[in-house]
Amino acid sequence: MPASSLTRYRKYYVPVILVVFAVLTALGLARHEMWGDELQAWSLSRASKTPMDLYYNLRYEGNSGLWHMILFFVSRITRDVIAIKILNFIFILAAVFVLLRYAKFHIGFKVLIVFGYFFIYEYGVISRHYALTLFLAFLSCALFKDKERHPLFYNFVLALLAFTSPYGTIMSMGFIAATVSERFFKLKKEKLNLGYFVSLGIIVCLLAYVLALPPADGSYKMTRSYFDLKLLKQSVSFVWNSFIPIPSIRTILWNSNFLGNLDAKFFLSIVIVLICAAILFRSKIGLTYFLFVAFCLVLFSYVNFSGALRHQGHIYIAFICAIWLGHESVFGGVNKSLSFLRGTFLLLLFAGQIYAGAKLWLTDYSRVFYYASAAGDFIKESNLSSYYLIGDSDVGPMDVAMYLDKPMLVSKLNKKQLFVVYDNKRKSTDPSEERLFTRAWERYEDGNKDILLLTTYPIHTSTNPAELLVSFNDSMAVKRGLFIYKYLVN
Repeated sequence: MPASSLTRYRKYYVPVILVVFAVLTALGLARHEMWGDELQAWSLSRASKTPMDLYYNLRYEGNSGLWHMILFFVSRITRDVIAIKILNFIFILAAVFVLLRYAKFHIGFKVLIVFGYFFIYEYGVISRHYALTLFLAFLSCALFKDKERHPLFYNFVLALLAFTSPYGTIMSMGFIAATVSERFFKLKKEKLNLGYFVSLGIIVCLLAYVLALPPADGSYKMTRSYFDLKLLKQSVSFVWNSFIPIPSIRTILWNSNFLGNLDAKFFLSIVIVLICAAILFRSKIGLTYFLFVAFCLVLFSYVNFSGALRHQGHIYIAFICAIWLGHESVFGGVNKSLSFLRGTFLLLLFAGQIYAGAKLWLTDYSRVFYYASAAGDFIKESNLSSYYLIGDSDVGPMDVAMYLDKPMLVSKLNKKQLFVVYDNKRKSTDPSEERLFTRAWERYEDGNKDILLLTTYPIHTSTNPAELLVSFNDSMAVKRGLFIYKYLVN
């Protein structure tokens, strides 16, 4: 094909790929049933009356709050939970657009990236703050080369990235480290005041991290001071999970990996890091960014919070950002051996990512991801929306209440809640049938004649005054079921 024709067609690449991605993501979002973490963020933001109230409600979430602040303002316009899906769609589409438009990769390289697991499914279909993080990280990559021309805007984007989550904070610090390495190796004469930039960046990142730390009575501890070899191997193994997220076929697909041997994953993770370092070796900026972010993410996983695949995926995203930052050195003038290593590694990497993305997307499209929306719809369609809700636990039953935008009494806490509060009290007692029916009787005595009981286990209706209305057991996200009973008074 003549060069002029190729140039003419190139202008259509971005819109065509973007439209295909948008259609697949929209279909996935439309079929996806939201689960607890998605509903928690929306319900917490929706229930907050002011920004200060939101900040107070966020104290146990382990999050700096940018995503929740956006949700807070959107929830002033609508209380419909569909809004969070629309926001996620906007941010993942914006992230993909920035990559397609501004990354200096070959178009085939871009296609392989955007249709991989984290883009087409984990961050695209599941509505959390990760699409926002992805967008801001890619925007930072696009701005990096000419950051001295727009220093205030660049700093602003890095600050926003730092406030998306602890993982966004680490990625933001990675860009600071890359800027320092650029000056240290004298790769570019910068007009940027390095001391001011680094100092401001560190202050912002520390502030974001401190805001994310839960108080002492949080149910999830964010510090770990003892040495644990198994936990260290698990933390390092997150590199494998992130780069090769192919699910297991023997368990629930989501958050699983086909390779179950921890020692094998630990060894292969080290191999992956070494290969990535070899690919990035000619780019001091890219290598600095990747090694800094990967090390900090593994360290955070070991010391603070182990996390799941959605958290671990930031290591893979950091590799994409590193290649972006150093693309001229990574893809230019390498010897045949390194070129073969790079090509083989990237081919296997993207093949695994695309397979995992297609597998999970199709499974989510055809199966029930989570039962909260189905349970909520059942309650509404059965004209039971006015019933008083009592749940045996804040895990499972609370998700239904959040979907309905309706408070629920958590029996083991004897407390009405609009969202889960992750303090130590929620772990102090276990659910029990006796306590559940004691709470139901107390509420009946208080004048609540119509009561629904939501449990994660089947109730013995032969010995308890309850009638089973419906149960839900098939779910991609969790193994536990959900049972809805009508409370009967003898």
